[in-house]
Amino acid sequence: MRAALRFLIDSADGRALDLAAALRGQWLGRGRLREGICLLDEVLALPAAGDGTARLRAREVHARAHRGVQLARTALAEAVRGFRELGESTWTHVPYQQLGRMLHEEGHAVQAIALLSEGLGLAQRNGGNWPYARDCCRRAPYPLGTSRSLTRSTRLLTDFLRTIPVVALCPVLLLTLGSTMRLVLVVS
Repeated sequence: MRAALRFLIDSADGRALDLAAALRGQWLGRGRLREGICLLDEVLALPAAGDGTARLRAREVHARAHRGVQLARTALAEAVRGFRELGESTWTHVPYQQLGRMLHEEGHAVQAIALLSEGLGLAQRNGGNWPYARDCCRRAPYPLGTSRSLTRSTRLLTDFLRTIPVVALCPVLLLTLGSTMRLVLVVS
C-alpha cells in the first residue's frame, strides 16, 4: 500500500487522496502516525488532486492523525463547511462526529451537541447508524447554567437553540432541578 501511495503521489494522481484517506486505520493501528502525516502532507499539497469529497476526507484524516487540538479543530471546521457546500454524501457526517467529539471532550457541550445533532441527522438520512452522537446526545442533561438566574439560563438556552437545526430537536425538554436548569435532548 505504501508503494502504491508513493507511486500516486509521485505521479500527482488525484487518486492519492482516496488511498491516503483509506489508510488511516493502518497508520493508527500500526503506530505509524508520523509516516501517515508526512504522506498526507504530500498528498494535500498536490495541485487540484481529487474531487472535493476526497480532499475533505483527507483533511479530516490529517487533522485526526495530528491530534493537535487547534490544528484539528481548524481543519475539521473547514471540512464541515466544505461538506455543507457540497451537500450530503456518504462521508458528510464524519467531520461533524470528529469535531463534535473533540468539543465534547473539551467540555464545550453546547457546540458539541449542535454539531453532533446535525451530523446525526445527516448520517441517519444516509442510512447510517451513528452511535457516538446518539449516545452523547442521550447523555443529557447538560447543565445550562449553575447560577440561580433564570435570565442567564434562558439566554444560554436561546443561544443553544439558535445553533442547532430544528430537525435535530426530537423533543427538547427544559427541566428545573432545584436551582439549576438543565436542557435534555431526547434523540430518537
